[in-house]
Amino acid sequence: MEHVAVELEQTPGAVDMDTSKPVLPVVSTIRSLFEIKEPVIEKRPSMNKLKEEQVNVFLDRAANLAAKCQIYEEEFIKRGNKALYECLEYTYDFAVDVFNSPLKKEILQGMRFRVKNTSGKMPSASTPDMTLIVKYVFDGADRQTAHIYSRALRVAYEEDVPVTSLAKYIEDTGGVTAITGTQAEKAQKKLSQDDISERAELLRRAYVARGYLATSPEFIFNEPIVQWTAKTSKSKKANEKESSNEAGDFVVMLAVIDTVTGKYRAVEGNDFGATFEMNMFRHMANRISTDSATLKKNVHAVERAAWGETFEERRVRFEKESEEQKAKVNTKEYQDNLKEQHKRGAETLAKLTQYKPAL
Repeated sequence: MEHVAVELEQTPGAVDMDTSKPVLPVVSTIRSLFEIKEPVIEKRPSMNKLKEEQVNVFLDRAANLAAKCQIYEEEFIKRGNKALYECLEYTYDFAVDVFNSPLKKEILQGMRFRVKNTSGKMPSASTPDMTLIVKYVFDGADRQTAHIYSRALRVAYEEDVPVTSLAKYIEDTGGVTAITGTQAEKAQKKLSQDDISERAELLRRAYVARGYLATSPEFIFNEPIVQWTAKTSKSKKANEKESSNEAGDFVVMLAVIDTVTGKYRAVEGNDFGATFEMNMFRHMANRISTDSATLKKNVHAVERAAWGETFEERRVRFEKESEEQKAKVNTKEYQDNLKEQHKRGAETLAKLTQYKPAL
């Protein structure tokens, strides 16, 4: 293995006790970057000398290590990222020229044969053009790396990013791995997730209405219903000491069948909570082929059969009744009746205060 010495100039050489900033000796190679030097002891009145020395050994080791890692970050990682972005920019420039060339088909086919000669495997005809170029330029890159690079360049190409702006585009996005799709793809994905959520809610409403209309015989379950707790985001941050008991609309019954009689026996009833139920309905919504418009129409039919109105119609009715109640409150007749009630209440209270029981 070839060893490369990397010179790091203008690195500090001690620990500054006035500024409390860690300072390092001059570093000449990566190996010497992580050598631990003698610590500087900072005295504290609350510690005896032995404890003070022991604690400061670790504190100064941490300070030295943090400073050295900062140098490593600055000199190698950031500089390496800059070089990578420049290389991707050159690759992007080349890809744009290939895609605009009238010989695009022949160029890409020639690259496939050269990749086969070097790797021993012919790239599939279904391999995207950008991926083929990345595999050719970044010879030796593993499959995951090639996928990340080609995805970044493909997104930049579809977003019509200028060649000279690619490096800045990658930096502004948060790095190569942060480029996951075009704005249109992200919007479509969000739309799809919103559609699934809407369909899941429709399924939940359908099952609630079907439960109201169900004709199967009722049964009594003598065992207690198991209330499952859901860990909240707050509880996860607090070492999972807190949980949320969110009641759901359904009880999930676990039953076994008697193979002799063909009858089922309920073993356990579970209330997994509203979040679990919605995830279950989302799972179902992802797999049913009924389009959203037809699904909504069918759910409305079930709700009207159960209650004579849909959920939306009921909400509109409640809002209308609420507005009518507010308007009624503002009428003179209502205000007069209210004043009369207050007057009678005051008279009754006055009579009660005048009554004195005999001692």
